[in-house]
Amino acid sequence: MKNINLLITLFIAISCNQQSSSNKSISFELTNEKETLEMGNELSALTFKKMSTVLKSKMKAGGVHEAVFYCNKKAFPLLDSISSANGVSIKRVSFKYRSPANQPDSLETIVLNNYQLAIDNKQEIAPLVYSNSSTNRYFSPIKTKALCLSCHGTPGENMAESDYAVIKENYPDDKAINYKTDDLRGMWSIAFNQ
Repeated sequence: MKNINLLITLFIAISCNQQSSSNKSISFELTNEKETLEMGNELSALTFKKMSTVLKSKMKAGGVHEAVFYCNKKAFPLLDSISSANGVSIKRVSFKYRSPANQPDSLETIVLNNYQLAIDNKQEIAPLVYSNSSTNRYFSPIKTKALCLSCHGTPGENMAESDYAVIKENYPDDKAINYKTDDLRGMWSIAFNQ
């Protein structure tokens, strides 16, 4: 319960002070939560930029079919390579995941629930940090953008039925649909080893 209260306190404190991020090379040694927040912002921005650049080019080259192939075969290796290069574990998690590897653990579930509660109450959400004696963890919300709806929208409305058939072929247990612009799609979860 102490950890949950700490997480909620951190969520409220940090949600008022979102840090900016840059794409410089990342080299760090964490000594406090502020540094964890800054490094998390940098790593999540770097990872998002690399993934979205490739994803946009795949969408342009071959539409949803190419994008799904990329996400299915190349996204996890990219996350693993960035994680390994920086000595962290980077994940994207969601309640409505496409791959079971994106299912949240117990702490991520608490954070996602708190983010959704804040959104439901018309409050701003921002990255936050959870620390204990063994790890520093960083969380940052991922909101659905208009382009995301090509693969994560509602089949037959803002996502073609034929595109959804390709998605279901690659992800038979897909849950990652029926989003609208600005919905909470999920979050970045980065574990820093101590």
